[in-house]
Amino acid sequence: MKKHILLFLFFMLIVIGSSNGSTKNTAIQHTLPFTSDGLKSYYSYDENTGTYKINAQLLEKKEFTQSEKNIKPKNFQDYYSISKYYYPVLDVSIGLQRVTGIIYEGWVESEYPCLFFQINSYDHAGNRIDALLIDHRFTFEVTYWNDFAIDKNGNIFIQEYSKNKVTIDDNGNIIKHPTIPKIESHLLKFKINKNGNFELIH
Repeated sequence: MKKHILLFLFFMLIVIGSSNGSTKNTAIQHTLPFTSDGLKSYYSYDENTGTYKINAQLLEKKEFTQSEKNIKPKNFQDYYSISKYYYPVLDVSIGLQRVTGIIYEGWVESEYPCLFFQINSYDHAGNRIDALLIDHRFTFEVTYWNDFAIDKNGNIFIQEYSKNKVTIDDNGNIIKHPTIPKIESHLLKFKINKNGNFELIH
């Protein structure tokens, strides 16, 4: 009897050990709405350095393929560059299309660390149709971030913010640091059409 108990305990230790080693605590959301508040659990922010870090231990790490790199997301700027890897955090259906959301790190002007969140649309064969950059967060003289919401009908609202920590003259020279930095914002609205493309509404 004692031998059977020991064998059982040994077996359970093996199961638990293999489970801990091979299973990630994957946390992909499969329902809408999805907002910038919901994205916060996937990254952390260092106030001292003004940088963002993905909580990679929660997510599955994937590498961008060349075909994925060839499709430039709407809202993506030429001075952005991205890392080799991304992490899926959203997988939903909007109308007839499958839409995924991914978070990844990158740089602005190859120097300033940046956090990106984008959504991709796919056809029934799993081919990517379109991509939209919804959130970007980075800091240098100006801090940029977005608040966003994807509602149950597939409407995508993006409130873009910028907080200017310096005043610059016409020659690009810093002339002062305002006591209360000025914050500017701009609202964008997109919707996915029946062909799976993200259309700017306003």
